Amino acid sequence: MNLGEMMTVVRDQAQTDSVDAPDGLLTFYARSAYQDIQSRVSQWPHLRESFVTSTVAGTPNYAFATFAPNTMEYIVSATVPDHVLYPMSRDEYRAVTRSSTSTGNPTHYMVDGDVIWLWPTPAAAVALSLSGYVAFTDWPSGSTEPNLPRGFDSAIVFFMMARYYQSQEDVELYQQYMRDYEATMQNQIDRAMRGNDIFMGPSIKGSGYSAGISENQWMRRNVEG
Repeated sequence: MNLGEMMTVVRDQAQTDSVDAPDGLLTFYARSAYQDIQSRVSQWPHLRESFVTSTVAGTPNYAFATFAPNTMEYIVSATVPDHVLYPMSRDEYRAVTRSSTSTGNPTHYMVDGDVIWLWPTPAAAVALSLSGYVAFTDWPSGSTEPNLPRGFDSAIVFFMMARYYQSQEDVELYQQYMRDYEATMQNQIDRAMRGNDIFMGPSIKGSGYSAGISENQWMRRNVEG
């Protein structure tokens, strides 16, 4: 269901109209439910995508926006044709680039904001493949349906019903619909995540993977051989 259809269901079930349950208020309730559902799972299977770009000789950094049409939130894996790249934290990347300006076939990567940095700096053009999770799209927006697996629209409607009855100070119906919301949402989450391999890769929003070792230890293990 899109937002308009959800509003119709809520008003029909509550036997009310757009005066007592105006569009702006129901939109706020729907958005609140959507954001709450998003927050319950760190990595939604339907948001996993893969992208491929080509490196440029002598260029270590690549903005995700140049090859990924959707905003990326987490990187699960980065590979070049011969091997998988290992993640580094920002501090580890700074340590290795301070002591080495070598170029070659990349072996490691670091995520900083919306940019991926490779080490060593590519000496030639190679295919760089990334797999990860993209961000949720904004919703409600126009006549689009929420960017969630099928079945969550019912949970959103239950939340909207609960908040409507809360605004009417009907505690009993508010609690009833909140229980319906929680039960339906959890059931749908269980279905969506069934069989999904959860792995939290380096966050695009954060400083990337932290190995939990000192710079000298990392240098000895990964650079000095």
